[in-house]
Amino acid sequence: MVVIKATQENDLALLLAAHRTASGIAVAGVPGTAWSNSIPLPRQASFGIELQFSGSVIDVLIDVEQGNREPTTEGAIDATNFAVPENSSGSSVGRVANITNNSVHIINFAPVVSGFLRLKLTGQGLNNADVKLTRARFVYVKGQ
Repeated sequence: MVVIKATQENDLALLLAAHRTASGIAVAGVPGTAWSNSIPLPRQASFGIELQFSGSVIDVLIDVEQGNREPTTEGAIDATNFAVPENSSGSSVGRVANITNNSVHIINFAPVVSGFLRLKLTGQGLNNADVKLTRARFVYVKGQ
């Protein structure tokens, strides 16, 4: 029997409030980019993101950005304090998905050691202007 000592769920839709419309988070067109607000990165935890989009043609790249201090402006680009993490070979380890449908996606990832993380959502290719993030949850479980 596995006992889960602590679980935390953060509604990323609330963290993406600056981009909210009546029916979801706009990630419209190309390169239509939206950043979530940052959240403190817990230690010794397993991580997952649950995402779902709506729209006629969906093509959204999902990156986890990490930083060691809070961004200058939440929900906006901050190349000074945040980056998509890389491994020692320089390959991205923060690119977690490229979503092209309206199914629910639950994605696990292993963040590098840092103080904060956030999501960067970028419209790609044929991503239509009506694309919206309709479900977003960041979940972590500690002490498995």
